[in-house]
Amino acid sequence: MMVTRRRLQQFGTHNSGSVMVTFAIMAASLIMAAGMAIDYSRSLNVRTSLQNDLDSAMLAGALKSDDTSEIADVAQRYVADNWRNKFGVTGPVAITIDKPEESLVRGRITVEVPTTLMGLAGIPTVPITVETEIQMAGENIEVALVLDVTDSMIGPKIEALKSSATQLVEKAYENEQSRDHVRIALVPFADYVNVGEINRNASWIDVPADSETTSETCDPNYREVIGTRNCRMQTFTYDRDGISTSYEAQVCDYDYGPPENRCFTTTYQNRWYGCAASREYPLDTMDEQWEQRVPGAMNVGCGAPGMELTNDDAALKQRIDEITTFGNTYIPAGLFWGLTVLSPQEPFTTAKNFGEIVENVPVEKIMVLMTDGANTRSPDYVNNTHYGTDIDLANARTAELCTNIKAKGIKLYTVAFDVTDNALKDMLRNCASSAGQFYDAEDAAQLETAFTNIGASLSPLRIAR
Repeated sequence: MMVTRRRLQQFGTHNSGSVMVTFAIMAASLIMAAGMAIDYSRSLNVRTSLQNDLDSAMLAGALKSDDTSEIADVAQRYVADNWRNKFGVTGPVAITIDKPEESLVRGRITVEVPTTLMGLAGIPTVPITVETEIQMAGENIEVALVLDVTDSMIGPKIEALKSSATQLVEKAYENEQSRDHVRIALVPFADYVNVGEINRNASWIDVPADSETTSETCDPNYREVIGTRNCRMQTFTYDRDGISTSYEAQVCDYDYGPPENRCFTTTYQNRWYGCAASREYPLDTMDEQWEQRVPGAMNVGCGAPGMELTNDDAALKQRIDEITTFGNTYIPAGLFWGLTVLSPQEPFTTAKNFGEIVENVPVEKIMVLMTDGANTRSPDYVNNTHYGTDIDLANARTAELCTNIKAKGIKLYTVAFDVTDNALKDMLRNCASSAGQFYDAEDAAQLETAFTNIGASLSPLRIAR
C-alpha cells in the first residue's frame, strides 16, 4: 500500500501528463485552423467559379429574352443543375432574378458548399453567394465590315466569307434589343469601292457626264479569214490579283483571202459605274476637307455597292449573299470608305459623332477588315485610276490609314484569310487595335470562328457589376 501511494504521489507531481494534454489541445486547434484555411481557400475558388458561371448564364439568358423568368430558367440549367456534381453541392441552389430597372437585370445565387475539416467542428456546409447585374442595351455600336472581294477570292473562299459575314450579323442581332443599339455597314472592296451610281451628282464626288463617241475607220489591207488548219490546244497563263492561273484554249493557223478595203464603225462609251478613285495625298487617307471631291473612276467595274449603317439584318444578309468577286487588291480603298461610313459628315451622314454620349455611354465604333492577299495595285493620281503597281506606296497608304482610323477612336479588327505572306500578316497585325484584335484564319472554319467571335463582341449587353 505504501508503494502504491508513493507512485500516486509521484504521478500527481509529474508534469509530463499535462504536457501531453496541452499538446493534444494545441494539435486539435492547429488541425482545426488548418481545416478552416483549407475550407476558406476552397470557398474562394468556389466563389470565383460560381461568379464566372453566373455571369455567363446571365449573358446567355439575356441574349434570349428580357423576361426574368426565362433568364432564371437559363441560369437554372446553366448553373444549378451542373453545380451539384461540380462541387458536391447536395442542397438546393437558390436563384433569384429580378429587374430593378428597365435596362438592368440582376441575378443572385446562393449555394451551400460542403466543408472538409470544419465539419468536425459542427460546420458541415458554408453558404456562398454571388451577384451579377447585366446592363441590357447599354451601348450604341456602329460597325463597318470592310471585306476583300477580289478575284483571288473566287470559288470556295468567297462562299466561306459570305457564310462567315452572315453569321457575324446573326450573332450581332441574336438579342432582339440589339436592333435598337447596333448598326452595321458593308464595304466590299477590290481595287475600287462602288459608292453607288445614285451618288453621281453628290457634292463630294466629281464624275464626268457619260458620253458616247462614234467614228469610222477604214483598213485598205483588210484580209478575211477563209480557212483554218493545224488546230491544237495550248496552255496560257494570266495573273489574277497576284495569283497565276493557267487555262487551255484552242489555237489554229489561219488562211486569209486577198487584201481589200473595208470600213468599220466604232462606238466608244465613256461611262461611270459607281467606282471611286482616290483624292490627292494625303486626303486619300483622311476624312476631312470634303471640298476636295473624290474623282469618279470611269470605265471600270467595281461590283455591287455596299450599305450604309443599318439595323436591317435581313437586308444586310441579302446584300452579303449578292457579293461577287472582281478586280485586284488595293486595301486602302476599303479602309478609306470604311472610315467614311463611320463618320457623321459627308459623304455618308448616318453615323453618330465620334465620342457622342448616349445613355451615359460613349458610342463605340468598330471596323472589321478582312483580306486574303497583299496589295497588288496602287493609285494613279494623274489618270484617276488604281491601275498603278507601286506596292510600297500602297502599303504605306494602308499603314497610314490604319493609324488615322485608330486615332479616331475606332476599334480595328483585322482578319487574314488563307494568307501565307508573313509581311502581310505583320502589316495586318500592326493595323489592328491590339494583338487580340488580329485573327489569322488559315481556312474557312477558322474564318467562321473569327467572325463569330467578333460578332459576339458586338452585343450591347454587358456586365454592369
